[in-house]
Amino acid sequence: PIGAWCLKRSNTDRHHSYIVFSFSNRKTSCYLFENNMLSHTNELRLDESETSLHVNKLADGSIVQVTASKIRHIQNHHRDICIKGRIMKAACLAEGRQLVILLIGGFMEYYELNSNGELKLVNEFNLDSEANFIDFAPPDGNDSRALSKLIVIGKTNY
Repeated sequence: PIGAWCLKRSNTDRHHSYIVFSFSNRKTSCYLFENNMLSHTNELRLDESETSLHVNKLADGSIVQVTASKIRHIQNHHRDICIKGRIMKAACLAEGRQLVILLIGGFMEYYELNSNGELKLVNEFNLDSEANFIDFAPPDGNDSRALSKLIVIGKTNY
């Protein structure tokens, strides 16, 4: 696998129930751990035909799946929205109500989950050089509407 993520069935669960693996052969697989058994499932409705760069649950329980060609926002009421068909994402991270994507070429896109449950592009930035990794500081407190005030980006200067 080139990526692996653990997700809870519900954000209030104590333990993770899903394991998602991403493979270089354009395949994503999801497994459910239940009753001490691991079984393949697609309860999360992930696009299993593409390699995932990132998979995570957002604060409202919806799921974001980022592939090399699109961002999928999989909402609880069985509505999937493909936000954009941009190619060549370098790194990404989703946490709480935020999604940040680093694009090859030194660009960054910042998304927020709005009060209507829609993932919206808030800003685009030119970083002037390639970025290799990203991380968020945790939001303050236990408020699910809180946003992280600090985003850390690792850049390479040529």
